[in-house]
Amino acid sequence: MMRISPLRSAILYIGLGSLFTYIAIQSAEETLFNFITIALAFLLRLILLSPFD
Repeated sequence: MMRISPLRSAILYIGLGSLFTYIAIQSAEETLFNFITIALAFLLRLILLSPFD
């Protein structure tokens, strides 16, 4: 099983967090239930639950 280094994990989490924050700010005036926000919420759920596999 190949393990990811902590530096790569940190870069991945910072990048995804920045992307999530940017898109949330851009769509703040729109409705909550559009495709982008639902897709990002699902992706975030997968990312947060992945360490428990």
